[in-house]
Amino acid sequence: MVALLSGCDKVLGLDEITTPPPLCPNLAMQPFLCADFDEATPVVYQDGAMTALPVATSATVHPPASTLPNALWIENPAQPYAITDAPSTPTVSVMHAELDLSVAGTPSQSYEVLELGVGPKTAALPCHVSVQVSANGELSMLPQCPTRDNAIGVVSIPQGFVHVVLDIDIGQGEAKMTVADSAVAPYSLPGTAQPGSPYASAGVLVTSGPIPTTGLDNLVVTATP
Repeated sequence: MVALLSGCDKVLGLDEITTPPPLCPNLAMQPFLCADFDEATPVVYQDGAMTALPVATSATVHPPASTLPNALWIENPAQPYAITDAPSTPTVSVMHAELDLSVAGTPSQSYEVLELGVGPKTAALPCHVSVQVSANGELSMLPQCPTRDNAIGVVSIPQGFVHVVLDIDIGQGEAKMTVADSAVAPYSLPGTAQPGSPYASAGVLVTSGPIPTTGLDNLVVTATP
């Protein structure tokens, strides 16, 4: 029977299907924040240190995924659920984040799924940008440097997972978002934006009511001087 099953696997090509190696520990550059949700016990890498994934009844790890085997799925959260890192050091001026995102349906309200910041929120002049899922099923970039501005670069959310990139560069004076390799118009940072301590958060960051089931996979955030 074992030989028969092995032969079937070869005929069907199942013996060639392999689970890719863990993403985070194999990156060339140590990430500031990273999670691919594929370990037997899901973990988050914060500044290279491995910690347990935050536990919540609204957040579970299972298929489908952008890359096998699992993604993080957040469903009907009663309160925000976030994977976060916010050390007081070092001082950085450039932050880069990548995330595979799936939104299963059209939300009845807007909510944020990814945020980058230079300078903590408690600082006098922090500069933060976030990716927002709008109530009509679109993605946009929402700047707050330090005053919240209008949403920029509205993009329709496709079905399934979509690759989202968010950048903030104090030296270049801009923030930008890319969705499925299509860049939206950059946002010019105000002259008050200064290098500071890094901040990153991903999940369902703000919610005051029902939202669609939201999937996250292959989260990688880097922070550089």
